Formats: sequence, C-alpha cells, structure tokens
Amino acid sequence: MFMHIYNSQIVLNEIQMINLSMLLYETYLLAGLTTDGWDIKTGSATSFSVWITTNPTSHNFRLASLSQESGSSSFVFLNSNQSITMEKLPEVGTNAALHATFRLILKDATSLKVMSPKEAIGKSVILEPIDLPGMVVVQQGTNGNLGIVNSESSKGSSLFWLVAGLDGKDRTISMESKSQKGCYAYSGTNYNLGTSIKLKCLSECDSFDEDYKKANSFILKEGISEYDPISFIAKGMKRNFLLTPLLCLRDESYTVYFKIQD
Repeated sequence: MFMHIYNSQIVLNEIQMINLSMLLYETYLLAGLTTDGWDIKTGSATSFSVWITTNPTSHNFRLASLSQESGSSSFVFLNSNQSITMEKLPEVGTNAALHATFRLILKDATSLKVMSPKEAIGKSVILEPIDLPGMVVVQQGTNGNLGIVNSESSKGSSLFWLVAGLDGKDRTISMESKSQKGCYAYSGTNYNLGTSIKLKCLSECDSFDEDYKKANSFILKEGISEYDPISFIAKGMKRNFLLTPLLCLRDESYTVYFKIQD
C-alpha cells in the first residue's frame, strides 16, 4: 500500500497549536467522511495495513437504499443522528445521500453469490451505514426506535430477515427481526418528515390492515451513494472513517486533517 502521512501544525489561536496529519495515497489526498471527529487510532502498529484497510470494490454490489412512496413524494430510510427516520429523497453527492445508503452484510453461507441488493431477499442481513464503517442498525425492542451503534456493542439486535414485502408488491421488501419473529421495521402511516422507524409486531395489529402492511414495506434499490474505487477504512478512536479521494467529493462533509494517536 503506497500510503504517506504528511504532518502539519495548525494554529488554533495565539497561544495554541495542534499537530495534525493528512493522508495521501499515491497522488490522491484522502478525505474522511465525517461531520465531526478526526481521531485515528493506530495502536502499536508499525504498518499502515493494520489501521487502514482497502475497501473492496465488490462492496458496491451490496449497497442499498430503502424508500416508500406517498402520492407523488418519495421518502427514504435514513440515519439521522444515530436514529433511523424517514426523510425526503436526497440529491446525490450530499450528506443525506450518504445517510440513506447502507451496506448489506450477509450472514448466510451462500452470501458470496449475492451480487445485488435484490438477491439478498430471503437472507439474514445487517445494515451498515456507508459513511460509518463498523456501525450497524439495531432493533431496540418492540415499539422501540431503530438506532445506530457500534457493531461490537451488545446493545440491541442487528439481524433482520429480508423478506418479500408484506404489501404483496413485486418491488418491495419487509425487514423482519431475526430475534423477534413476526416483528418488522415499521414507518407508521403518516408521512411526516423525521418520523422514526420502529420495530412493530404483527400480533399487535390486524393482519388484514393494509396500512400496517404498507408501513412495513420498503422499495429496495441500489444505494444512492457508492464507494469510490479508491477507498479505505481507517480505525478511529470512537468511530471508523471511510476514506475517499478529496477530488471525488461533491457536497459531502469531510476532513482531510486527522489526529493520529497510538
């Protein structure tokens, strides 16, 4: 891996300076997708490959976005401050587009054969936000809001069964909790921006209720955002970073400065 660290002193004010680093891969300045934080943890590693790993281009095949339609409007399943909500369909190249894109991590023995989101139907999956590698969508109990936590956390269950949409439409899927059979990711029947996605059980509702089936069904499409062919994952102190060439970004938030610590 031809990686280089460029160190720089940044003046914060008249009496304080901070040592920060920039990361270059060959001729590319790498940017970490983030709205806050810049701390990278190397531990005792003497090699880049221990704390920075290449992001396989094959991961693009498993990037997905989930949406629902109401009248002429489309709403997407989106990470909003570590909580999952429904928001308006975002423009490509924005923070919202990143927050509405998830990598499907499959926990099935045949997962290597899955080359598109639709091929994951019928399988057990974990949803990882594209811009928060190592974090996952979790269920927090019946009627609890879906949230985002570190994959190493014991808080909540992150496994869903991706099943055919309960609304019976060809292009939709529903996400059933693997730990709570008969309970599904549920958006509600009123499409207000910021509506939180919950886990709601079929046993609590009329199984013939069309609104319930609609609220549990999402259109599964390829991810709104995607990984750049030159991208890496860097280990952080509190969170990991997706690194991508700065010149490939549009309006996404990023940092090119990192505080690298042992």
